[in-house]
Amino acid sequence: MRISDAGFSRMMINSMSHSYNDYAKLNQQNITGKRINQISEDPVASIQMTQLDNSKSSVNQYKTNVGRLKGKLKIQEDRLTSIDNQLLSLRDKLIESKNHNNSGTPLAILGREIGMLIEGITDDLNAKDVDGKYLFSGTRNSTKPVEYDTASQTYSYNGNNDSIDTVVGNGITMQGNVDLSAAFSTGSNNLEILTELRQLANKMVDSTIAPASYNQDISTMIGAAQTVTSNMGSTVTELGARQNRLGHLEDINEDLEIVNSQLEDDLIGIDVVAVKMELENSLLSIKTSFSTYAKISQLSLFNYI
Repeated sequence: MRISDAGFSRMMINSMSHSYNDYAKLNQQNITGKRINQISEDPVASIQMTQLDNSKSSVNQYKTNVGRLKGKLKIQEDRLTSIDNQLLSLRDKLIESKNHNNSGTPLAILGREIGMLIEGITDDLNAKDVDGKYLFSGTRNSTKPVEYDTASQTYSYNGNNDSIDTVVGNGITMQGNVDLSAAFSTGSNNLEILTELRQLANKMVDSTIAPASYNQDISTMIGAAQTVTSNMGSTVTELGARQNRLGHLEDINEDLEIVNSQLEDDLIGIDVVAVKMELENSLLSIKTSFSTYAKISQLSLFNYI
């Protein structure tokens, strides 16, 4: 069958166009490292990749949440440890005050030292996280939780007991805060123990008040300080348990990330060496086709005479 010049040209152009499309596809695969760069190339795998991308996004968010929560819980643990240490020192000062006749230290000095420890505890209760939010205000974390009224010599709690939950895994949430107000209260977050400690310290500093009038208060506050210390210890243990669980979830999320990466490689991954070789062969094929077409297109009847 005889092929006309026009037909031959169309055939060569179509062939070169097809070769160029193959080259462009291979070149895109080489650049992106992905077998599929358009949905039309493999619709089924593209849908699976969309689902996989959603899974990867969720895992990344879980990892971010876990990291932030671990940091927040660590800050709270450090503050609780600080409060616990100050409570132990405060209790020692109260015991020394109970035996002040033997210690030789004036009650006024002990009272001031107890007052300074209370201020340190209050500072820890009003601590903030790295985002400037109060750690121990519940969900009212823009409100300073503990305030002292000089006139009435009382502390008040301005936060709430609500928990702040964070999503750390598929269907898994974890509380990111603790309620410390109850540890210093005998009623509904009235911080009565903290108030009574401050009032006792004020009495000790006031030389016009006879020690005998608040001697029983000292005994009561020794027991109260011990109770608060026990509460702090339980809360520190709870925070430690949460951090351990977060560490376990962190490992799970790392494993999920590896699995997702392997699935992605199975779906759209390429053999880099093989693609580069195909790319070189495709380019060579295009060059050869252009060269052949150029030579043939220059032929005429005179070439056969």
